[in-house]
Amino acid sequence: MEEPRPTRRRRAVKSCDRCRRQKLKCDSARPCTLCVHSGTRCETARNTLSATETPKQRRSANQSRYGSSSRREPLASSSIDAWETPNTSNIARNKQSATNSSTVDFARQVFNEAETGRSLTHGVLPGDSGIPRTGSSMWCLKELQLPSEQLMWAAIDAYFLRMHWLLGLVHEASFRTSAKRILRSASWERRDLSNVLLVLTVAAVGIKAALADPTWPGHNILSVLDLDACTLMQAFISEIRIHLLDLMEDSSIEAVQVCMLLSSLHGYHDSPSLAWTLARMAINAAIYLKLDETTPSGENNLLAQVRDRCWNCIVVLDTYISIIYGRPLSTDPALAKVHTIQDSEDMQIDPSVLALPVIRDLCDTSSKSSFYNAQFRLYGLIRRNLSQVMQIRGSNDTEVNRFDAISYCADESETLLNQWYNEIPSSYSLKMWMENDRWELFDQSLRDLPLDSDENGKIIILQAAALQIIYDGALILVHQPILEYRMNASPWSNSMVSSVQKSLRTAVEAATRISKFPVHIFRKQFSISFICFHLFTAGVILCLIPPAQPLSPSAQEAKAGILRIIQTCRAMRDKDRTAKQTEELLIELFKVTGTREMNSALESSGEAEMMPCLFGSEADKQPDRSSQDTSPRQVPNIEESIDPNMEFPTAMPSISLQNPYMSDQFYQRVSANESIDPIILQPALALQQQNETFGSFGKCKLFTLAKMHQNCTKVITAMLYLLFDDQFTHQVLEGSIHDPSPL
Repeated sequence: MEEPRPTRRRRAVKSCDRCRRQKLKCDSARPCTLCVHSGTRCETARNTLSATETPKQRRSANQSRYGSSSRREPLASSSIDAWETPNTSNIARNKQSATNSSTVDFARQVFNEAETGRSLTHGVLPGDSGIPRTGSSMWCLKELQLPSEQLMWAAIDAYFLRMHWLLGLVHEASFRTSAKRILRSASWERRDLSNVLLVLTVAAVGIKAALADPTWPGHNILSVLDLDACTLMQAFISEIRIHLLDLMEDSSIEAVQVCMLLSSLHGYHDSPSLAWTLARMAINAAIYLKLDETTPSGENNLLAQVRDRCWNCIVVLDTYISIIYGRPLSTDPALAKVHTIQDSEDMQIDPSVLALPVIRDLCDTSSKSSFYNAQFRLYGLIRRNLSQVMQIRGSNDTEVNRFDAISYCADESETLLNQWYNEIPSSYSLKMWMENDRWELFDQSLRDLPLDSDENGKIIILQAAALQIIYDGALILVHQPILEYRMNASPWSNSMVSSVQKSLRTAVEAATRISKFPVHIFRKQFSISFICFHLFTAGVILCLIPPAQPLSPSAQEAKAGILRIIQTCRAMRDKDRTAKQTEELLIELFKVTGTREMNSALESSGEAEMMPCLFGSEADKQPDRSSQDTSPRQVPNIEESIDPNMEFPTAMPSISLQNPYMSDQFYQRVSANESIDPIILQPALALQQQNETFGSFGKCKLFTLAKMHQNCTKVITAMLYLLFDDQFTHQVLEGSIHDPSPL
């Protein structure tokens, strides 16, 4: 009987020391690719090699690996894809495995490094020096001296109280353990660079979030140390920028987290162009680390949680910057599936909060993971719509067919969004909290609990409100392509007009709900700028109603909503730059809206019937209406109204529910035997100006004060060109209308 030959193939049963320490996805073979790339020695403590395999065992293993399709199924996907079929899921996985292969990986398979015991190359690409960048050599900060440990913990606590609850980017328990070790020293080993920079970034975001809150304990500490909060935050950011390239070269998951946090910090409060670059760096680093892949069941559970959370946040970031900057999605929607966030110790809701009678009757979950999974699934639906609209717009189909496809896409997306809304847990439904005075009773009950429990309880309300406004924004987003659609050659049919009516109705209903949103609960949160973004969108949509139906109940309700938004932003203008900019822009638009409403009302005579068009009365061009002025209004194209080099995003936010304030007459149209003049709907293109306000060429002007004032005139001018043709337009263009005075 022939003795079995011992195998020389080595397969690891767990991650190597470096990958486990840096929370990276390790290869099954040794040395792993990431260690080869960094030039370090690939070691695994108490590494257990696979038992000696016989040829029969090897054939059995190969058969199980390359057998029938029913046995080739990978690990069960943990993504939440209500719209995905099993076939598309398999295709996505096949594509993913194909894209994760490189030339050097192929060469290694041919060379069979594991069996020969020799390494083909020490780099992942030819030209890699293979010089180790991390190690045990000592390392310290270049220009910054860390402040007192007490101040650093105050900043870190502010981050977890005011920022972390929205996305859950880091694992709080493990981060605090790492931060405790980092803050007790002034110098560290080179391998600790990523952890040190993450601590600095979290502290910087925490300071920014708490800067305008006089109750933050850090203010007293800063006063004792004679330090300025803004100066300290900028010092943190400057030190991070010095080491940013080294951080990216280390290829650690902390690089993804640092870039994401810096992107949000610069995007809302400093430099949108830098925020765009940092966001792309985070996305590319996450793809390089293969965070989109499901972590094998044998890996460390904490590592799997961190990877899944980080990837889901990347999906949210990619979707959000696509909306803000109007750029295509960075990741393939077929591959960018979110992972299911598992219950863990740091996800548990405070037991003392769950014991309250109000929440005990309502709460159907004891874990925060329900909120994160619901939010990530919602962003998945938004990504799906963005991808579909992009494909439709890039097709070579006719104008009418493209419009029909976009209309169908909007209806389908709205249906999925409504299904999502009906399935969210009751404890994270703002609608449920608003019923039967639950919110007020809950707030009163929290006052009897310790401070930590009180703060944790209020986070539940914040999360429920965040889901509501994201949902309303998503409804506006999916219907916006219809409102801005332009027919160049084909006439408007009655069915197309009906689609525009429906989309406008949905957008107005959503904007009305957003105008009543409880913004005050976010006044001490980092996400207040995110809320103001949705407020501005809602305000612009509501500005379209009064000129269409002057002095009507729906016009009055729209103006009331605009004033609510302006007053809300005015109350926060000294604490948040985005709120100040939103107030200034909406005041300008509100003045334009009021003037146009008055002109529309004066144009109608006693016996003349005002045409119930979407955005105001227009002179009809049909020959059978010779009694009226048949000359069409000279409304220029959108490209003639603003800089021709401007490019517009493919989407904006949206909403859906029934609005009791909208009049049925507003949606009546001409009879079926009358043709629809395309010029009637041309003013709908004014909605595109929202996108120019939010960004063009990668610059989000809503978040940059100086550029906002430069572009405000362009936005108002374009709106005026589309909505007006009277002397008031020329007065504005000639500069006779200056800065808005207080209402």
